[in-house]
Amino acid sequence: MMYPRVIKPIQFTTRLGPNFLWHMLAAARIGYNSDYADRYEHTIEPSDLAHLKCHAELLRFGSGAGGDLAAFFSTFAGWLHLEAREDFSAYFEALDTTLSERNFAPIRKAFPHMNWSDPMVGPSLDRWEFPNDTSRLRSVLADLAGIYLRAYDRYVAEVWPEAQAAMSPRVEELTRHFDTQDYIALWENHLKLCFRAPVYEIVVCFANKGGPDYNSLGYNGNLIFYDKPFDRTWQLISHEIGTHLLIDSVLTLSNDEKYDWPKLYGAYEVMAMFYNRRVLGLQTLAYDLNGFDQKRLLPFYERASCTETPPVELLRQAADWFCRAATA
Repeated sequence: MMYPRVIKPIQFTTRLGPNFLWHMLAAARIGYNSDYADRYEHTIEPSDLAHLKCHAELLRFGSGAGGDLAAFFSTFAGWLHLEAREDFSAYFEALDTTLSERNFAPIRKAFPHMNWSDPMVGPSLDRWEFPNDTSRLRSVLADLAGIYLRAYDRYVAEVWPEAQAAMSPRVEELTRHFDTQDYIALWENHLKLCFRAPVYEIVVCFANKGGPDYNSLGYNGNLIFYDKPFDRTWQLISHEIGTHLLIDSVLTLSNDEKYDWPKLYGAYEVMAMFYNRRVLGLQTLAYDLNGFDQKRLLPFYERASCTETPPVELLRQAADWFCRAATA
């Protein structure tokens, strides 16, 4: 008996919470520099901005790695759907208790509506290593919480209306494009894998020009810069569908200490690019992954792949060839 496929739509949003989180990083030039900081750094008090910059190493992230507090002030916080000032206040309080008790039960209790078995968030929390002494992180957290809460109202009043107006045309353009083709179905059919979320939310961001882009907000979400070329944007959204479907492949291999994590992460990204060309039926894509050694890895996948090779096995072959740690 044939059952109808459940359509899993791609939803484009301009949520305030993630935009505020990336605004703080951009205004303080944490991890990247752009004219955004020139335009909006005045919306954070000078003393708060200076303190924020002092904590840059703890907040900086990119290419699958980051500081000890980075995810808590970017991707993980974005996944939690913090929107109102009260949400951020409750989150910072729960995060402090989490650090104090060295487990994530307080945050889970504070946000019981979230899917804590999320295929990306769950494994990340399971693997997160609390420092032996969390007192320093708690002290920094208290400082940052005050900075973020003081900056929130001014962001809403002075930045958010401009951000919404600027991003709205791109949201409409992307919505029209993705309404014409079920890209999740294309990927599912090609990989014979199931996308494990009922909706894929793409949060369009005003603040991350020049910084880390296409940042996963859990399994069912992603955050993208609003103002890059359209072909590059929609093709990378398709790429991100692939990275989410393929996440188990890299998580499985990441447990093996014989693989160097930055190389393994790069091989995983390039494998998604390899499949994206096939899914989209394009020989040339509007983006590149040269920072992940695309020129060596793509030809390897072309040689090694066959229709019967499961993605995890294909990535394992690439890892054995390209990602062995120096001590292995």
